[in-house]
Order: sequence, then C-alpha cells, then structure tokens
Amino acid sequence: MNIQFNIEQVLIMAERIERNTVNYYQNAAAAVEAPEQKAFLNKMVQIESQHESDFAHMRNQLTQQEKESTAFDPENHYIQYCQNHADMQKLNEQPVDFTDIGSIIRGAIEHEKEAILFYLGMKAYIPERLGKEKIDDIISEEMSHINILQEHYKVLAV
Repeated sequence: MNIQFNIEQVLIMAERIERNTVNYYQNAAAAVEAPEQKAFLNKMVQIESQHESDFAHMRNQLTQQEKESTAFDPENHYIQYCQNHADMQKLNEQPVDFTDIGSIIRGAIEHEKEAILFYLGMKAYIPERLGKEKIDDIISEEMSHINILQEHYKVLAV
C-alpha cells in the first residue's frame, strides 16, 4: 500500500491533538482543588494553546510544494479525515482521577509519549519533498511538554 501524507495534513492533526490536550488540562484544572496545582494545569493550558497556534503558523508558512495533494480529493475531505485521525489520539483511554494531580500528570506524560510515537510513525508516510523534516519540529515540541511534566512530577514526589 502506498499511503502518503504531506506536512500540511500532519500539522492539521497536530493542531487538533493540541486542542484536545487543552481540553484535558481544562477539565483537570476544574477538578483539582489545590491552588498551586490548578495554576500549574492552567499554565499547561496556555502552553498547549500556544503550541496549537505555533503549528497553525507553521502550516500557514508552508510552500505550495509542501501542500501538494497526495490523493485525489476535489472536495477537500482530507481536513475532516485529519481531524478525525487526530481525535483517535485523544488523551487517556484509561480513566484518570482528576482529583489526583499525580494521576493527571502521569496520564499527560503517557499521552505525550504516544503523540511522539504517532509523529515518528507519520514520518514514514511523508516524502522529503512534502515537508518530512518539519515533523522533527513537532516532535521537539512534544518532548518539551514531557520535560515540563516530569519536572513538576518530581516536585510532587518530594
């Protein structure tokens, strides 16, 4: 099977994944009672929102070649397909105790790891001419999220 994506399609998915993650942190912030934990989760909402904006900006800066269609799609259904595909990457299929900050952070770390694996897998389906090298920028952003979450988790464990 010869499936190909372009970087525009992956960025559409990345934006949607970030938006879904914002919703996760908003739900978590609404559930926790400790002001310092609520503040941390609201900070994560801001970070994820900024990354969604960054990915949208990256998408707006793409060349025509990087947006080159990889399939016949005269009605542009690829946007809905990409958003649906990204929704399959939603945070935590496993239930998370939103009253426990440790559970929230562990769930978020697992999600970030899954997202990195998703993007690494997508690299195999993007030809060089369609922006393959930009996937590394997306992965770098996800790795920065893991670092922030792990640092906060260490503080909790002390």
